[in-house]
Amino acid sequence: MAEEDAALLDEINEDLSDSLGRVRSNGERVLAIVERMRGLGVVGGDPEPTDLNPVLQTAAEAACSVFQSQWEDFRIQPTFDFDTSIRTVPFVEQDFGQAVVNLVANSCYAMRLKQISSGDGFEPVLRVSSRLVDGVVEVRVWDNGTGISDDVIGQIFNPFFSTRDGALGAGLGLPIARGIVEASGGRLTLVASGADGSTFRIGLPRAAEAPARVAS
Repeated sequence: MAEEDAALLDEINEDLSDSLGRVRSNGERVLAIVERMRGLGVVGGDPEPTDLNPVLQTAAEAACSVFQSQWEDFRIQPTFDFDTSIRTVPFVEQDFGQAVVNLVANSCYAMRLKQISSGDGFEPVLRVSSRLVDGVVEVRVWDNGTGISDDVIGQIFNPFFSTRDGALGAGLGLPIARGIVEASGGRLTLVASGADGSTFRIGLPRAAEAPARVAS
């Protein structure tokens, strides 16, 4: 084979390898999206008075455990600061727990990225708190991860938007969490994000409220 033909064959082979790599990566992402879309069909039902703080703790600890099982080089022990006077709040327990799991999983991912970039000196910190503020039950999830860059903050609640690569980036965690919170008559917002980390806030009514309807 002529030298020119051999070089051309190598170039074609490299292009094919790159294309197949993209197909595999996108295929994994599609599979992850399909799996996560099952979460859109949440249990549902009417919100019922449920003891808030144990649900928060159980969901946060479960999310951290699952993340650590996937990334053995990452260790996190969440801390909790609960208002014990809150007691019961109306929501669907399994669905609300999933919303908290999604938030904490994102926090773990951001902290792991910071651990990779900062080295052994970085100590991941995750705090989950509950408070009663002006008649609204407020839950906050704070981490000291990488934060969210200004150019994507406006898109983080869009379905299928993700800054993660491949199968890791289904882009449904935050949209599902927001939908669950809104179904409980509440609101999920990002209140702060920067070099020191991110804080998400869930505001819930103390009594069940009908979720807002969008006019058709």
